[in-house]
Amino acid sequence: MASITMRNGSYRVRISRKGQPTIAKSFKSELEAKKWIRQVEMQLELGIYQESIKNQPIKNEIHVSEAVERYISSHVIHKLNRKTESGTLRLLATRWIDRKLSSITKQDVFLLKEELLRKGRAASTINHYLNAISKLHQIAINEWGIQITNPIPGMKRMPEPQGRMKRLLPKAEEILLNYANQSAFKPLAHIIIFAIETAMRAGEILSIRWEDVDLPSRKVLIRHTKNGESRIVPLTLRAKNTLEQIKSNANSELVFPYGGCRVRKHFVRTVKKAQSSQPQSQNPFLDLRFHDLRHEALSRMSDTGMNTIELSYISGHKTLSMLKRYTHPSHEAILSKLDLTRVA
Repeated sequence: MASITMRNGSYRVRISRKGQPTIAKSFKSELEAKKWIRQVEMQLELGIYQESIKNQPIKNEIHVSEAVERYISSHVIHKLNRKTESGTLRLLATRWIDRKLSSITKQDVFLLKEELLRKGRAASTINHYLNAISKLHQIAINEWGIQITNPIPGMKRMPEPQGRMKRLLPKAEEILLNYANQSAFKPLAHIIIFAIETAMRAGEILSIRWEDVDLPSRKVLIRHTKNGESRIVPLTLRAKNTLEQIKSNANSELVFPYGGCRVRKHFVRTVKKAQSSQPQSQNPFLDLRFHDLRHEALSRMSDTGMNTIELSYISGHKTLSMLKRYTHPSHEAILSKLDLTRVA
């Protein structure tokens, strides 16, 4: 019996078989999912269905490489940063090519950590490796029922530097938008405004579909996020007006039907032009990155008095420590709140 459920923007198919392992697979569209169901059911009826590695019963003794591929196909594939996380996991699989997952110990992880430090890898990169190892083990324990021990609990993560303090103040934003409007890539100004108004990542912005935009209610459903969990992002009036302008000439299912490389290329060019127009001392465009627009958006929201729960609802951050790295209230906003606490 086949069933289709929607999860994190993808369609998850499960075909149950009496006395046999369940067959499962994920698809980007419901049409693809239904087509696959028909093919598999026909193959099962004819007795020619070939069991894939992914659908075979999971042995208690599983090699790291096999566990990695299972984890990527079932979980990582749904995340916005799937290429980065998949690359990290496959490097681990290569390192421990002949090892079983149950044999990985704290000593193995410690040696990996030491090697990465010798190679000069950043603290955040080392922590990504530790997190990947931990998540892989937890999935094996919690979902696959494999009796192993996660080697990561108790190991200290590397202390990471404080988040970037880059702010793009309104005057600098106006200059940047003027140069963006002069760009050969006309949608750039709209993308910049939308990023500042919503605190979305570049990949999230470029993945928005019109079917997930609710202009009357001023909200957007983001299906493809960095952590694989969809979320609702409220739209400011400025963000809503931007979408209304775009929609009048829209001819694509995507709100911003452009590749990430193209957006980054034109953004870098625009920033360089804006930077050359300003004195080098305290130049607001020096080392400005597109991701800084997300920082700026959350910092502006914090300046309005939003609490951490409200900010994390918009940003999708799971921990206060990560939200803190992305949010830097202005000195003036803090002073105004201090003044309000004074008794006249």
